[in-house]
Amino acid sequence: MGADVVGLQEVDTHRDAHGHVDQLDLLTRLTGFTAVAGPTLVHTRGRFGNAVLSRHPIVALRRHDLSLPAREPRGAVDVDVAWRPRGAVRVVVTHLGLRSGDRRFQVWRLLRTIGEERGDPLVLMGDFNEWRPGAPTLRRLTARFGRARALRTFPSRRPLLALDRIWAQPPAALADVAVHRSTLARVASDHLPIRARLVIARDRVTAAALRPPARRPRSAPRRAHGPPASSARRPDSTGRGPRPPGAPAADRGPGCRSARRTPAAGR
Repeated sequence: MGADVVGLQEVDTHRDAHGHVDQLDLLTRLTGFTAVAGPTLVHTRGRFGNAVLSRHPIVALRRHDLSLPAREPRGAVDVDVAWRPRGAVRVVVTHLGLRSGDRRFQVWRLLRTIGEERGDPLVLMGDFNEWRPGAPTLRRLTARFGRARALRTFPSRRPLLALDRIWAQPPAALADVAVHRSTLARVASDHLPIRARLVIARDRVTAAALRPPARRPRSAPRRAHGPPASSARRPDSTGRGPRPPGAPAADRGPGCRSARRTPAAGR
């Protein structure tokens, strides 16, 4: 794909005698890129979650917890990538939940974490699990970063839904965005990767959002260690208890779901 920075979801570091490999370690050795993990699940045999691969040095790392009680843990990995003598590009990679209410809360927390500073270059990419153009999740992200192209990426063999997106700050830095289509891409993941070209301070940076094949951990996972970016107040026994001021109310109904992953799925 020729990318300088790659955002990954559902990366499994499980290694055992039955053929499982540490996917992040393998990708690092194959590409020679610097790798940073943003695990959302930690179990006895490895970790599972987001990651960033970069051709250029990563000079700062932040991990953000976007989880809700009684839901699969979600998070974002947030790095500063050194870009020549001009400074750094901030890159945030995330994977949002399956329920619409969960996604609204996660976007609210993610935008608080990113902040309102708009002077420095920033790339936000990942699997947002949202395909409805008028959904609150996408409206809030569009209000902050501008409109992102909705490209069909899921399922990879016959894409119907635009679940994956790339935003840039400033919006004009995003020169073009396209789906990477190849036989290998369709085999490697249940999502097709997106490739974007960014023009930042007259230099070009290529970013990609994609996933390697991943297998769900079989053992009961526990939450990833490390302090969250911000803490959410747990709900009461009804599941509708107090929430942080200004946070959107979570939809406790069936919500919108994407199709389940296959064992060899990516993203």
